[in-house]
Amino acid sequence: MKKLKISVAILLILAMMVPLAACNNNGAQTSTPPGGSSTQPSGDPGSNASTQPGTSTRDTLVIGLEGEPSSFVPWIAADPTSDAFISNVYDPLVRRNNQGQIVPSLAESWTLADDKMSFDFKIRQGVKFHNGYDLTADDVVFSVYQASIAPAKSFFGAICAEVEKIDETTVRIHMAYPEQAFLQYLARITAIGSKQYYDEVGEATFAAEPVGTGAYKLVDWQKGYKILLESYDDYFMGPAPIKNIEIQIIMDSNTRLAALETGQVDLIYSPTGLQKEQILKNSALGYSEQQGEIFSYIGFNVTRPPFDNVKVRRALAMSVNRDDIITGAFDGLAYPLRVYLAPQTQGNPGEDTLDLLPFDIERAKAELVDAGFPNGLDITFSCTEGSRKVATILQDQWKQIGVNCSVNIVEGGAIMSDIRNGVLDCFYFGGMDQTNDATILLDFLTEKGIGILNNFMYINPRYDELFEKQTLEWDPVKRKEIVKEMLNIYAQDVPLIPTHLLISNMAYNKDLNIMIDTSFLGVMFREFSWKS
Repeated sequence: MKKLKISVAILLILAMMVPLAACNNNGAQTSTPPGGSSTQPSGDPGSNASTQPGTSTRDTLVIGLEGEPSSFVPWIAADPTSDAFISNVYDPLVRRNNQGQIVPSLAESWTLADDKMSFDFKIRQGVKFHNGYDLTADDVVFSVYQASIAPAKSFFGAICAEVEKIDETTVRIHMAYPEQAFLQYLARITAIGSKQYYDEVGEATFAAEPVGTGAYKLVDWQKGYKILLESYDDYFMGPAPIKNIEIQIIMDSNTRLAALETGQVDLIYSPTGLQKEQILKNSALGYSEQQGEIFSYIGFNVTRPPFDNVKVRRALAMSVNRDDIITGAFDGLAYPLRVYLAPQTQGNPGEDTLDLLPFDIERAKAELVDAGFPNGLDITFSCTEGSRKVATILQDQWKQIGVNCSVNIVEGGAIMSDIRNGVLDCFYFGGMDQTNDATILLDFLTEKGIGILNNFMYINPRYDELFEKQTLEWDPVKRKEIVKEMLNIYAQDVPLIPTHLLISNMAYNKDLNIMIDTSFLGVMFREFSWKS
């Protein structure tokens, strides 16, 4: 099997994330969406809009956002904010619906080859780019190829072996190996651009003046200040209910909330826990939250003492109180996580099926004595400045079992390289699943993942054997049994201690009907509408 050279810079993101919330208009709601499906559905592209075009009495939605896109080029963009904008200006071959299922988009149907090594995609006819150019199979081949060779999408390039035009309406994508999450990858990264437009204007103009097939087209981008989008009247799924989207760049969270409260903006993302209470008391505002996809963990270099001793790792794990971390460091805006797969991840058998270590201070103390440290031990815990609260809480928790923990603050841009180079013995970091499938995150602990995703120098031959086996198992029930054994191996060896999964949340004008795509691609503005 071709080595999965996943780009850590893309996968491990702990920066601002476009919220992935499924919302209603009745105040706070917390829900967990079901995992995505790799089977082809029937029917149309699966619009999730809660109202149809024509029901809106207002034509502009103003959003207060912390940051702006780094790029509008689909195969260059490498941050959540860019991906959110690209998903509105461009369309992918396939997309996720609000239940995480793969549904048609620019590909109206697809067929998996008998050997599970390629997909044939039938390209939707009659679709036009914003400049009037017709969508063609050549555009699809061009865009998928660009994604397959782009450094920012190296995780896709490791899976996509070749893309070819079969005829004017059919494109075949060959895989390097039978990857059952392949359609999930396509939903993430295959935004389709016009080859003709690219050839005519060149890369610079293609980036500065994006032309897609999406529900919205870019009208103006005043960097650092404002972005204006306008609905595309000839969109193949029909024009969006709200004609104009205005994005105001407001860096400070308190200023964003004030702008929402005064009506300067209609929607903001990621309010803090303290702000949540203020929002819930305001009858003019709606609030929604749900389980996100970004998680954090305590990691160990298992080749370095004392963390080469599994009993030490178990003792530390059994003395971590996740609820205290969530309350003390995140104002309650997180869910406790005991494995490194989010609950909605395809292939996850569920924490309740696993033999996980409990939170048990007395047992942790006994484990530390068995490890040869009856008088406790001293360790160093490394993290960024943004995780100092977590570090302080862990200091207090580990002190209860006789572990004295000193905190080493590492500059944000250096911590990843320090971890990958084995400089840090015990550290705090995070990850995110971009595919809604278990394979990428299971690769956290494979031997071949060392230096790529395996930050722990952990090696277990049985785990590696099972990893390859689950990759090739397309029966979901059988696959979950394989993954279950893998996670039980992890649970006993404890190369890392997952702590929590962040909540994605948002606040908005209660006159706004909102539906949020639960995938990482984020917010689909065409699914917003104003109440009549």
